[in-house]
Amino acid sequence: MCMNTIPKITLIDKPPRHELSTEQRQAVEASGPLLIRAGAGSGKTRVLIERVAHLIATGVDPFSILVVTFSVRAAHELRDRLDDLLRPDQTRLITISTLHALGLRMLRDHGDLVGYIRGEDDKTRRIPEVCSQERAHTMLNTLLQSLPPESPMHTRLSSDDIAHIISTEKCNGITPAGFASRATGTLHETLAWVYAEYQSRLKQAGLADFDDLIAQPLTLLAQSPEARQYYESRWTHILADEIQDVNEAQYALLCALAVQQRNLTLAGDDLQSIYAFRGALGCEVFDRFKHDFPEAHEAHLPHNFRSYANIVRVGDALLGTLRPGQEATRPSGCPVFLLPANSEHQEAERIVQEITDAVATGFVRHDECAVLCRTWAQVDLAEKMLLKHKVPCSVVGRGYFFEQPEVKFLLACLHLSQDIMCDSISLLVFLDGPNCLPRPLRKTLMGDAPELLAEHLFDEAHLSHLTERDCEVVIAIQHTLNILGEGKTCAPADLLGFVLQEGGLNYSQHLRALPDGATRLERANELRRLAQSFGSIADFLDEMDALSGQDPLALLGRDRVRLLTLHAAKGLEFRLVFFIGVEEGLIPHHSATSARSLKEELRLAYVGLTRATEVLCLSFARMRDGKARLASPWLRGLPLEMRQRPNWAHIAQANPIAIGGAA
Repeated sequence: MCMNTIPKITLIDKPPRHELSTEQRQAVEASGPLLIRAGAGSGKTRVLIERVAHLIATGVDPFSILVVTFSVRAAHELRDRLDDLLRPDQTRLITISTLHALGLRMLRDHGDLVGYIRGEDDKTRRIPEVCSQERAHTMLNTLLQSLPPESPMHTRLSSDDIAHIISTEKCNGITPAGFASRATGTLHETLAWVYAEYQSRLKQAGLADFDDLIAQPLTLLAQSPEARQYYESRWTHILADEIQDVNEAQYALLCALAVQQRNLTLAGDDLQSIYAFRGALGCEVFDRFKHDFPEAHEAHLPHNFRSYANIVRVGDALLGTLRPGQEATRPSGCPVFLLPANSEHQEAERIVQEITDAVATGFVRHDECAVLCRTWAQVDLAEKMLLKHKVPCSVVGRGYFFEQPEVKFLLACLHLSQDIMCDSISLLVFLDGPNCLPRPLRKTLMGDAPELLAEHLFDEAHLSHLTERDCEVVIAIQHTLNILGEGKTCAPADLLGFVLQEGGLNYSQHLRALPDGATRLERANELRRLAQSFGSIADFLDEMDALSGQDPLALLGRDRVRLLTLHAAKGLEFRLVFFIGVEEGLIPHHSATSARSLKEELRLAYVGLTRATEVLCLSFARMRDGKARLASPWLRGLPLEMRQRPNWAHIAQANPIAIGGAA
């Protein structure tokens, strides 16, 4: 079928979509490399999914499309919205992934080409495995202990310092050999040796740390013509979101994947660049892309479809001359409120009262409200006050989710379904769950082996020496592991459902019996909900493995007020936002002393303001930590209304207009 006869995508039984703006349409239909500059609420995600649909409608194979996001939450949203636009079989063929999960997939497929060792008796082993931060640190400490006591490393650098240096080098695309070539003096030469030896030991163990998920695929593409040719033809069209957040190595990986086909679309906003402390390129990435792809088109999305006009005006006033103002497409709405308080405790009490009243009038649900803070100390105080008054809330972005036993157990079940015999780490987590294997019995089964493996549980010779009771325990565990193995090809949500539900492993009953069982069960169900977007267990585990301790869900629980820092708020939106602590020393933060860091603080404040879609309340305390404070100098000149309190009944009666589909 020739290209011009391929039918348009039909939207059978799909809700009608709002028309794209002229600028959005131009971005969707542009050919070749494309740079999309998209401000807050400008419909960037809508443009990306429409561009994917346009590519498919014009003959591009969905299998050859790669969409890169910078959080699992964003990938989840993209899949859902593409499902609303395309046929299910088309969406399933598109690769939608975070960069780190993509890197892990590349290493799993071709890790042996860059030195990862596959054991001779271990043909099914997935390589490499992502090691936890704790395990990587332990490996590094073991290596440092092998250095002579007189080494300059012992007196001048801590293990944390060395880990940070190695991480920074990897994020900058510097290999051990590259670092060694620049080493000057004994300290740097020793550090170069440690970096090289640490990397060698990781590979020998079949492990990759979090930074390796970008650094090693870069090495793979540079050193292996076979792999480079494969990936150049595998993804002919690549789209990446939030490009201002990438570091040197991440940008290099995107370019390396796209350099041959040159169909690379980057979307982002330089005014939402807030991760310089993590090594993000920020504003520089836009100029780099135009230099590396001089033929690229550039699209600007000037409208704000998300927030009421009064909120847009406050954001523009804050930025001043940094960029032309956005064009608001929604009505003015109610004013942006400024709520002063005498102390941080009064501030927190007042926020609780305002949220309670706003919910009571029917204006919002709890999960449509957010409290944004500059520091974790503010988050802790707000959380304490909300819980004191029995307002349901959850803290976003602390990274505690993966540390919870029930989440570890469920992920271990998924891992074991893929590889019962070789995944010793997941086996230990599994055996610490309801199928607990007593410590003395573990030692008996292990014998002289350094760790317990599944083969010890299935070894008939071992079982013949056990008591009848111990033998029953082991056989029951064997049965459960075999059931998990039979679920290898299931969808991840289906297998998690089997583990949780009565009629399966009934893990839910175990959780309900615990003192905080309701909360634990909620986390377990949230993990299952997240898994619903994935067709295979392997793909889901790749996404989870690549998070390195972050909270993938971002929004945990139902009908809860969200508490989060400004950095964690990026990419989210809420109908009602309380941006608290807008005072000197916090906004901007006292640690920002250079012109560059002050600009980043300004962008961070802008991110906070633009999370609100309908009502925005700013607050500050005249006294914090027992010391007098002043309102932030950045409040001066903003179009704000200072009143004793918002009239929530009036706001609710105004019946705010629903957000349009253009975003």
